[in-house]
Amino acid sequence: MNKQRAVGILVSYYPKYKEKSILYLQKILLKISTDIKIIVVYNAPEAESEVTTSDSFVDFSMSGSNLGWEFSAWDEALKEIKNHVNFNDDDVLVFANDTFCHHWPFSQLNVNLISDAFKRAKPKQVVGDIKRFKEDIVVNGVRSTMWLASYLFSSRYSDVGHLLPFDKVNADIDFKNSLEIKDRKISFGNSNLYVQERLTNRLFPKDKNKGWYNSEVNDSDLIKSKAFAIINEFLMSAKAADTGAKLVPFYQKKWMRSLGRLRRKNNWLVVFLLQKFKL
Repeated sequence: MNKQRAVGILVSYYPKYKEKSILYLQKILLKISTDIKIIVVYNAPEAESEVTTSDSFVDFSMSGSNLGWEFSAWDEALKEIKNHVNFNDDDVLVFANDTFCHHWPFSQLNVNLISDAFKRAKPKQVVGDIKRFKEDIVVNGVRSTMWLASYLFSSRYSDVGHLLPFDKVNADIDFKNSLEIKDRKISFGNSNLYVQERLTNRLFPKDKNKGWYNSEVNDSDLIKSKAFAIINEFLMSAKAADTGAKLVPFYQKKWMRSLGRLRRKNNWLVVFLLQKFKL
Protein backbone atom coordinates (compact mmCIF):
# COMPACT_ATOMS: atom_id res chain seq x y z
CA MET A 1 0.00 0.00 0.00
CA ASN A 2 1.36 3.41 -1.00
CA LYS A 3 1.93 5.97 1.71
CA GLN A 4 -0.41 8.95 1.69
CA ARG A 5 1.29 12.06 0.33
CA ALA A 6 0.36 15.70 0.97
CA VAL A 7 0.79 18.05 -1.97
CA GLY A 8 0.36 21.81 -1.69
CA ILE A 9 -0.23 24.10 -4.65
CA LEU A 10 0.32 27.74 -3.73
CA VAL A 11 -0.45 30.70 -5.99
CA SER A 12 1.96 33.55 -5.31
CA TYR A 13 1.35 37.21 -6.15
CA TYR A 14 2.95 39.39 -3.51
CA PRO A 15 6.70 39.40 -2.71
CA LYS A 16 6.02 40.40 0.90
CA TYR A 17 3.66 37.42 1.38
CA LYS A 18 5.85 34.80 -0.24
CA GLU A 19 8.10 33.65 2.61
CA LYS A 20 5.43 33.30 5.28
CA SER A 21 2.88 31.61 3.00
CA ILE A 22 5.35 28.94 1.87
CA LEU A 23 6.47 28.35 5.47
CA TYR A 24 2.93 27.94 6.82
CA LEU A 25 1.90 25.74 3.90
CA GLN A 26 4.85 23.47 4.69
CA LYS A 27 3.77 23.32 8.35
CA ILE A 28 0.23 22.32 7.36
CA LEU A 29 1.46 19.62 4.95
CA LEU A 30 3.91 18.13 7.46
CA LYS A 31 1.06 17.69 9.95
CA ILE A 32 -0.70 15.56 7.34
CA SER A 33 2.22 13.47 6.07
CA THR A 34 6.01 13.27 6.17
CA ASP A 35 5.93 12.80 2.39
CA ILE A 36 5.12 16.25 1.04
CA LYS A 37 5.48 18.26 -2.15
CA ILE A 38 5.14 22.03 -2.52
CA ILE A 39 4.37 23.54 -5.90
CA VAL A 40 4.31 27.31 -6.35
CA VAL A 41 2.63 29.02 -9.29
CA TYR A 42 3.87 32.57 -9.75
CA ASN A 43 1.09 34.71 -11.18
CA ALA A 44 3.25 37.81 -10.81
CA PRO A 45 6.92 38.11 -11.85
CA GLU A 46 7.67 40.25 -8.79
CA ALA A 47 6.94 37.31 -6.49
CA GLU A 48 8.97 34.91 -8.61
CA SER A 49 12.06 37.12 -8.46
CA GLU A 50 11.81 37.63 -4.68
CA VAL A 51 14.42 35.50 -2.90
CA THR A 52 13.35 34.16 0.51
CA THR A 53 14.54 31.64 3.07
CA SER A 54 11.46 29.51 2.27
CA ASP A 55 12.48 28.93 -1.36
CA SER A 56 14.32 25.74 -0.40
CA PHE A 57 11.00 24.15 0.65
CA VAL A 58 9.60 24.41 -2.89
CA ASP A 59 9.85 21.25 -4.99
CA PHE A 60 8.60 22.72 -8.23
CA SER A 61 7.64 26.20 -9.46
CA MET A 62 6.16 27.60 -12.62
CA SER A 63 4.87 30.85 -14.09
CA GLY A 64 1.10 31.15 -14.37
CA SER A 65 -0.90 32.92 -17.06
CA ASN A 66 -3.06 34.76 -14.49
CA LEU A 67 -5.91 34.51 -17.00
CA GLY A 68 -8.34 33.43 -14.29
CA TRP A 69 -6.26 34.54 -11.30
CA GLU A 70 -5.66 31.71 -8.80
CA PHE A 71 -8.26 29.50 -10.48
CA SER A 72 -6.39 29.26 -13.79
CA ALA A 73 -3.16 28.79 -11.79
CA TRP A 74 -4.50 25.66 -10.10
CA ASP A 75 -5.68 24.28 -13.45
CA GLU A 76 -2.28 24.94 -15.02
CA ALA A 77 -0.41 23.49 -12.06
CA LEU A 78 -2.38 20.24 -11.99
CA LYS A 79 -1.86 19.77 -15.71
CA GLU A 80 1.89 20.34 -15.40
CA ILE A 81 2.73 18.50 -12.19
CA LYS A 82 1.14 15.27 -13.39
CA ASN A 83 4.39 15.01 -15.36
CA HIS A 84 6.40 15.24 -12.13
CA VAL A 85 4.27 13.51 -9.47
CA ASN A 86 2.66 10.07 -9.59
CA PHE A 87 -0.50 10.70 -7.61
CA ASN A 88 -2.35 8.10 -5.55
CA ASP A 89 -6.09 8.45 -5.04
CA ASP A 90 -5.61 8.89 -1.29
CA ASP A 91 -3.12 11.76 -1.60
CA VAL A 92 -4.22 15.01 0.04
CA LEU A 93 -4.17 18.08 -2.19
CA VAL A 94 -4.06 21.49 -0.53
CA PHE A 95 -4.84 24.55 -2.65
CA ALA A 96 -3.91 28.02 -1.41
CA ASN A 97 -3.21 31.56 -2.45
CA ASP A 98 -0.57 33.60 -0.66
CA THR A 99 -3.06 35.67 1.35
CA PHE A 100 -4.24 32.71 3.43
CA CYS A 101 -2.05 33.52 6.44
CA HIS A 102 -1.85 37.30 6.10
CA HIS A 103 -5.26 39.00 6.21
CA TRP A 104 -6.08 37.79 9.74
CA PRO A 105 -4.20 36.38 12.75
CA PHE A 106 -2.62 33.06 11.78
CA SER A 107 -0.47 30.88 14.02
CA GLN A 108 0.45 27.32 14.92
CA LEU A 109 -3.07 26.91 16.34
CA ASN A 110 -4.52 27.48 12.87
CA VAL A 111 -2.01 25.03 11.44
CA ASN A 112 -3.07 22.36 13.94
CA LEU A 113 -6.81 22.81 13.47
CA ILE A 114 -6.70 23.07 9.67
CA SER A 115 -4.26 20.23 9.07
CA ASP A 116 -6.25 17.94 11.36
CA ALA A 117 -9.43 18.66 9.39
CA PHE A 118 -7.62 18.08 6.08
CA LYS A 119 -6.13 14.81 7.29
CA ARG A 120 -9.39 13.44 8.69
CA ALA A 121 -11.44 14.26 5.60
CA LYS A 122 -13.37 11.36 4.13
CA PRO A 123 -13.75 10.54 0.43
CA LYS A 124 -15.92 13.00 -1.50
CA GLN A 125 -15.32 15.75 1.05
CA VAL A 126 -13.87 19.15 0.19
CA VAL A 127 -12.58 20.90 3.31
CA GLY A 128 -12.14 24.65 3.77
CA ASP A 129 -13.62 27.83 5.19
CA ILE A 130 -17.33 27.31 4.51
CA LYS A 131 -19.74 30.24 4.55
CA ARG A 132 -23.52 30.20 4.13
CA PHE A 133 -25.63 32.52 2.03
CA LYS A 134 -28.66 34.21 3.55
CA GLU A 135 -30.62 33.01 0.53
CA ASP A 136 -29.97 30.34 -2.08
CA ILE A 137 -27.94 31.52 -5.03
CA VAL A 138 -28.27 30.36 -8.61
CA VAL A 139 -25.13 30.98 -10.64
CA ASN A 140 -24.95 29.86 -14.25
CA GLY A 141 -27.85 27.52 -13.63
CA VAL A 142 -26.45 25.84 -10.51
CA ARG A 143 -28.10 26.36 -7.12
CA SER A 144 -26.12 26.58 -3.87
CA THR A 145 -26.67 27.40 -0.21
CA MET A 146 -23.02 27.92 0.74
CA TRP A 147 -19.63 28.66 -0.66
CA LEU A 148 -16.06 27.60 -0.06
CA ALA A 149 -13.56 30.44 0.40
CA SER A 150 -10.78 29.91 -2.13
CA TYR A 151 -7.83 31.12 -0.04
CA LEU A 152 -7.21 27.64 1.44
CA PHE A 153 -8.98 24.31 0.89
CA SER A 154 -8.29 20.63 0.35
CA SER A 155 -9.53 17.44 -1.26
CA ARG A 156 -8.29 13.93 -1.90
CA TYR A 157 -6.74 13.45 -5.33
CA SER A 158 -9.53 11.02 -6.18
CA ASP A 159 -12.08 13.80 -5.61
CA VAL A 160 -10.39 16.73 -7.36
CA GLY A 161 -12.60 16.11 -10.38
CA HIS A 162 -15.50 17.62 -8.40
CA LEU A 163 -13.64 20.94 -8.53
CA LEU A 164 -12.41 20.95 -12.13
CA PRO A 165 -11.94 23.07 -14.02
CA PHE A 166 -11.22 25.63 -11.33
CA ASP A 167 -11.52 28.44 -13.86
CA LYS A 168 -15.11 27.74 -14.84
CA VAL A 169 -15.76 31.25 -16.15
CA ASN A 170 -13.15 31.01 -18.90
CA ALA A 171 -14.38 27.51 -19.70
CA ASP A 172 -17.81 28.94 -20.64
CA ILE A 173 -17.29 31.90 -22.95
CA ASP A 174 -21.01 32.56 -23.47
CA PHE A 175 -21.49 32.88 -19.72
CA LYS A 176 -18.36 35.02 -19.38
CA ASN A 177 -19.56 37.37 -22.11
CA SER A 178 -22.91 37.78 -20.38
CA LEU A 179 -21.36 39.80 -17.55
CA GLU A 180 -22.11 43.50 -17.77
CA ILE A 181 -21.23 46.44 -15.54
CA LYS A 182 -23.46 49.50 -15.85
CA ASP A 183 -23.96 52.35 -13.40
CA ARG A 184 -21.95 50.42 -10.78
CA LYS A 185 -24.27 47.44 -11.01
CA ILE A 186 -23.27 43.95 -12.14
CA SER A 187 -25.42 41.52 -14.06
CA PHE A 188 -24.69 38.14 -15.62
CA GLY A 189 -26.71 35.45 -17.33
CA ASN A 190 -28.48 32.34 -16.05
CA SER A 191 -28.20 33.50 -12.43
CA ASN A 192 -30.69 34.77 -9.87
CA LEU A 193 -31.03 38.38 -8.77
CA TYR A 194 -29.75 37.69 -5.25
CA VAL A 195 -26.27 36.59 -6.38
CA GLN A 196 -26.03 39.50 -8.81
CA GLU A 197 -26.94 41.96 -6.06
CA ARG A 198 -24.50 40.30 -3.70
CA LEU A 199 -21.67 40.69 -6.20
CA THR A 200 -22.63 44.31 -6.84
CA ASN A 201 -22.53 45.06 -3.11
CA ARG A 202 -19.17 43.34 -2.79
CA LEU A 203 -17.50 45.27 -5.61
CA PHE A 204 -19.30 48.59 -5.11
CA PRO A 205 -20.03 48.77 -1.37
CA LYS A 206 -21.99 51.70 0.02
CA ASP A 207 -19.95 51.39 3.21
CA LYS A 208 -16.31 51.90 2.24
CA ASN A 209 -15.20 49.79 5.23
CA LYS A 210 -16.88 46.75 3.72
CA GLY A 211 -16.56 44.95 0.43
CA TRP A 212 -13.65 45.06 -2.01
CA TYR A 213 -10.73 47.20 -0.86
CA ASN A 214 -10.21 48.37 -4.47
CA SER A 215 -13.81 49.44 -5.05
CA GLU A 216 -12.91 52.98 -6.14
CA VAL A 217 -10.64 51.84 -8.95
CA ASN A 218 -11.51 53.16 -12.41
CA ASP A 219 -10.41 50.13 -14.41
CA SER A 220 -13.21 48.12 -16.00
CA ASP A 221 -10.92 45.21 -16.88
CA LEU A 222 -9.74 44.87 -13.27
CA ILE A 223 -13.29 45.10 -11.96
CA LYS A 224 -14.41 42.39 -14.38
CA SER A 225 -11.47 40.18 -13.41
CA LYS A 226 -12.39 40.54 -9.75
CA ALA A 227 -16.02 39.74 -10.55
CA PHE A 228 -14.97 36.63 -12.47
CA ALA A 229 -12.83 35.51 -9.52
CA ILE A 230 -15.76 35.79 -7.10
CA ILE A 231 -18.05 34.00 -9.53
CA ASN A 232 -15.45 31.24 -9.92
CA GLU A 233 -15.39 30.86 -6.15
CA PHE A 234 -19.18 30.54 -6.04
CA LEU A 235 -19.22 28.16 -9.02
CA MET A 236 -16.47 25.95 -7.56
CA SER A 237 -18.56 25.39 -4.44
CA ALA A 238 -21.87 25.01 -6.26
CA LYS A 239 -20.53 22.57 -8.86
CA ALA A 240 -18.72 20.49 -6.24
CA ALA A 241 -21.90 20.02 -4.23
CA ASP A 242 -23.96 19.49 -7.38
CA THR A 243 -21.70 16.62 -8.46
CA GLY A 244 -21.88 14.81 -5.13
CA ALA A 245 -19.09 16.30 -3.03
CA LYS A 246 -19.72 17.50 0.51
CA LEU A 247 -18.35 20.85 1.69
CA VAL A 248 -16.88 20.48 5.19
CA PRO A 249 -15.58 23.35 7.36
CA PHE A 250 -12.05 23.13 8.70
CA TYR A 251 -13.17 25.05 11.81
CA GLN A 252 -15.79 22.50 12.85
CA LYS A 253 -16.60 23.80 16.36
CA LYS A 254 -18.14 27.15 17.26
CA TRP A 255 -15.36 27.91 19.73
CA MET A 256 -12.82 27.74 16.89
CA ARG A 257 -14.53 30.55 15.00
CA SER A 258 -15.14 32.50 18.22
CA LEU A 259 -11.45 32.30 19.04
CA GLY A 260 -10.61 33.65 15.61
CA ARG A 261 -12.95 36.62 16.07
CA LEU A 262 -11.43 37.41 19.47
CA ARG A 263 -7.94 37.30 17.99
CA ARG A 264 -8.94 39.72 15.23
CA LYS A 265 -10.28 42.07 17.93
CA ASN A 266 -6.92 41.69 19.71
CA ASN A 267 -8.54 40.40 22.90
CA TRP A 268 -5.72 40.71 25.45
CA LEU A 269 -6.44 37.45 27.30
CA VAL A 270 -6.62 35.38 24.12
CA VAL A 271 -3.45 36.96 22.75
CA PHE A 272 -1.63 36.37 26.07
CA LEU A 273 -2.62 32.70 26.26
CA LEU A 274 -1.70 32.02 22.63
CA GLN A 275 1.70 33.61 23.13
CA LYS A 276 2.30 31.84 26.44
CA PHE A 277 1.56 28.40 24.99
CA LYS A 278 3.15 29.24 21.61
CA LEU A 279 -0.09 28.73 19.72
